[in-house]
Amino acid sequence: MQIAISVEDEKIVKRVEETAEKQIIETLTDRVENAICEKRGWYGSKEKDCAPLKDMVSEQIIKILDDNKDFILSEASKILADKLARSKAGKEILQGLKGEKPMSREQENNKVTLIGEIVSNFEFNHECYGEGFYTAMLASERLSGEKDIIPIIVSERIIDVKEDWEGRFVNVSGQFRSYNRHEGNKNHLELSVFAREFEEIGEIPFSKNENHTFLDGYICKQPIYRKTPLDREIADILLAVNRPYGKSDYVPMICWGRNARFASGLEVGTRLQIDGRIQSREYQKRISDDEVETRVAYEVSISRLEVVQDEQSKD
Repeated sequence: MQIAISVEDEKIVKRVEETAEKQIIETLTDRVENAICEKRGWYGSKEKDCAPLKDMVSEQIIKILDDNKDFILSEASKILADKLARSKAGKEILQGLKGEKPMSREQENNKVTLIGEIVSNFEFNHECYGEGFYTAMLASERLSGEKDIIPIIVSERIIDVKEDWEGRFVNVSGQFRSYNRHEGNKNHLELSVFAREFEEIGEIPFSKNENHTFLDGYICKQPIYRKTPLDREIADILLAVNRPYGKSDYVPMICWGRNARFASGLEVGTRLQIDGRIQSREYQKRISDDEVETRVAYEVSISRLEVVQDEQSKD
């Protein structure tokens, strides 16, 4: 199948090509990617998010993007790549739309390593440009013997998701991702580990279970300081961790003792670097006056935190 690009389309592409790198990222990635994902039902954004796409390209290109999710990575990408990939930003955009490995900035500010046992087989989660992503649950054991059950998302191109994975031990490296799911008039934050590397390692001794997370981000909600019934100090923090292409992951975290006292005085916008572990906990959600639902929350329990001064603030 070949694409006939009109003169008007050529003018549009040329304007995009001549746009500054920042504007390319903001307009092309946000408008095109979000609109396509909404039309394919991948995200929960509202219908109005698709409207800006019509300001960027003609109806012909809209139809190609909408109806040919696989085709865009073949013929269409060849045409756009030739014009967009002349700049560094254009190359990064195309890599992001194709689902290729993240830029080094993301690798540096959001790193998760998990070693544990797969306790469920993989189930379909979503599809992006013909690539299927599947979810399974991984059990990571604490020193106390309690297990954190953590959702991981893996591409079908990394492993054979049709195999029976339950009971097998694996080493997973990736990022802690968030997704804002709409439930009626409310939003529900869903968290999971997006696997970049996945390796089966055979049964491991208890002492070798690993659960480590490093995050570099910004406080986006005033920390909440409180004490438990046993008088232990605790603070809740919501950290925004930037991704490429203008996106962010929002990660709930908790810290204890002196870290909690320290965090209670931090302001929104403060940049933090933290080390910790992902943990799961059950809680009761009241659905109605006579109905209560058991849900699972995921958060990072902080073992170390450090305030970082941005380079721009030093000037």
